[in-house]
Amino acid sequence: MCKLEMHMQCYDRFFEVLPTEVESAEIAVEEGVGQVLLDLFGGGMVDDVTVDFSSNLRMGLRYCSISISAQCLCQGFVLFPDTKEHMKLEVEKSIRCLLKELFGSVHMGSVRLIPSSCDEDSQSGFFNGKQRYYH
Repeated sequence: MCKLEMHMQCYDRFFEVLPTEVESAEIAVEEGVGQVLLDLFGGGMVDDVTVDFSSNLRMGLRYCSISISAQCLCQGFVLFPDTKEHMKLEVEKSIRCLLKELFGSVHMGSVRLIPSSCDEDSQSGFFNGKQRYYH
């Protein structure tokens, strides 16, 4: 298993999700991240998504910060080469495209892919696209 941690900021005049509906925004991001994990790793688990909208408009732009925590099987990476750096770049590219659709401009603050020493078989809750709604 690998732990995936991402922090980013988004800004634009208008968002496709309403700043007053934080829960809906978090669900939309969670579903999108689940699809990215399914596409790139054959599955995964989204642990947490936090979307924090700023109440201040600066230069006519809305701002929000997004934090995502997830898990995936690094050995399931479907692209070549299957190096940690390539995995990180592909995840970043896919998440940026997802967030751009929802929030406009995206600044990727950090993307960390951390290998876990846990035994894969003991990971309860891991899905492969057939067990959860990310299919």
